[in-house]
Amino acid sequence: MVEIVISIAAKVAEYLVAPVGHQLGYLFHYNCNMAEIRDQVEKLGEARESLQLRVGEANRHGGEILLDVRIWLTRADDIS
Repeated sequence: MVEIVISIAAKVAEYLVAPVGHQLGYLFHYNCNMAEIRDQVEKLGEARESLQLRVGEANRHGGEILLDVRIWLTRADDIS
């Protein structure tokens, strides 16, 4: 009987402790995560600007801009 109770308690703890610990990890690493996001947004902006310059150059020379490139630029604008 005691073994069953211990087994049930262990399963309950497994299902409760792991998710709570995972969420607490987000709280403990908040500043680090936010710094990483800011860094990635900055890199995205730099990549968007570089690509936009190449698209502008291609437009001036009558080049065709692929749909994928136009979509990527629109999404990058929405993010940054």
